Amino acid sequence: MIVVGRSDRAKKVYKEVVRWATQELIDDEDIIVVVGGDGFLLGSANKHGLDKTYIPINGGHMGFLLNDAYADGMIDCDPGEDIRDQNWMVREFPTLVAHFDDGTSDFAINDVYIERSSGQTARVSIKVDGSCLVSKMVCDGAIVSTPLGSTGYNLSAGGPVVHPLNKNIIVIPNNAHYPTFKPVVLPSTSKVLLTAEDTEFRPVRIVTDGRTHENVTRVNIGFGKEKLRLGYFNGHNFTRRLVKKILNRRGG
Repeated sequence: MIVVGRSDRAKKVYKEVVRWATQELIDDEDIIVVVGGDGFLLGSANKHGLDKTYIPINGGHMGFLLNDAYADGMIDCDPGEDIRDQNWMVREFPTLVAHFDDGTSDFAINDVYIERSSGQTARVSIKVDGSCLVSKMVCDGAIVSTPLGSTGYNLSAGGPVVHPLNKNIIVIPNNAHYPTFKPVVLPSTSKVLLTAEDTEFRPVRIVTDGRTHENVTRVNIGFGKEKLRLGYFNGHNFTRRLVKKILNRRGG
């Protein structure tokens, strides 16, 4: 199966991918070729589920999580040949599971965050494995991310870049005033509890990979059992992409 984003660039790349792909690949419902940007990949995984294998192809701009459609010096492959021959390496990435205080749950590939939903700052308390990290932090919110998501909202809010092949949970404050804490990188077994305080006067919302959850004030977050499976072309190198597409562009 092949799915495509809305941008003109994605549609242009899609035409090439269809030309390269075999009919067997086009008809395969367990392998989904995703042509678009990083955000479209997240939306596709949410729509189709984590029981599929995704072959992400850059039809956007940054495309850090994606295969480039054309060899550009960053990958040593012939994308057309790799697509035609289904020549890719499948890597598994942990996903976050968020359990809300209303009994519902959701998963996230990139991040789960709590944020204020009014002009008032939020007050957020955070526990890690039962230990209090911060109590009633006055802030815009707090972000919990995976290594895959560490180059997104987490990085924009001042968090650390964590290599995508690591298996860590990253927790950072978002525009905190007082009290606050330094960003922390936790082991894969950690559980993080975010609790919004005084929500009658300081309303919040919780967001999982861009999906908004209203009328919830507490969320337990940790890695779940399900993994995201992404296929990368021969020669793909996360470290090289991290340096060229993220660190060098930011002057770091």
